[in-house]
Amino acid sequence: MTTSNELSGELRLKQRERKIWLIKGSLFAIGLVSGGIVGYLVADDGFAPDAKWPPSLAIGLVATFLAAIGIGSWLLRALCDEVERQLQYKATAAAGLFYVLAYPVWFVLWKGGLLPEPSHWMLFLGFYAALAASYLFYRFR
Repeated sequence: MTTSNELSGELRLKQRERKIWLIKGSLFAIGLVSGGIVGYLVADDGFAPDAKWPPSLAIGLVATFLAAIGIGSWLLRALCDEVERQLQYKATAAAGLFYVLAYPVWFVLWKGGLLPEPSHWMLFLGFYAALAASYLFYRFR
């Protein structure tokens, strides 16, 4: 049996990529199960503005989300090289900039009667879209 120090660079890279995909797949599965539970428990009107979710569901989702993001980020960070880490820093900064600019502008335009009230989920999706787009931009430019 060979140890990781005796493996070729290509084999170590394949092992690292396999671990990364395992972690990402696990995080995806956690999100999928969480979404399925939400869909099952709150059904059709669960996302209506006045709909209330069971407190136990809310606490469970928050705990799952924070644990998955915290542990997943920690595990993935250990597998990233300095180039990948810099790409992630730049993408995160760009997504943060999107949010810092988008919310105040939307809020002021709403107060001026020009736009509807800012939507939390639209800002959340916009943040992640900006994160993905900026990551791809920096990765492939």
